[in-house]
Amino acid sequence: MVERIGLNPLSMEDYAELVVALCANAYPPPELMQRFGIVSEAELARVHASWQERLAKDASLRRRWLEVRDEVARRWSQPAA
Repeated sequence: MVERIGLNPLSMEDYAELVVALCANAYPPPELMQRFGIVSEAELARVHASWQERLAKDASLRRRWLEVRDEVARRWSQPAA
């Protein structure tokens, strides 16, 4: 199942990638925003707010989000082959 939101259709997996990359300071925020089709800081804030609202309202979605985020973080922490 692909979770999509608002005007910027980030899937849950894409949102997890974005969050992990931002937390890791892996790329400058403008570069990450471009990668995910986010055109402004205001849109990035709306994406975050939208996901946070959804995750706060639905415990099962939040559990799934944590699983996806943790899996993405594990992939990021593995050395490149």
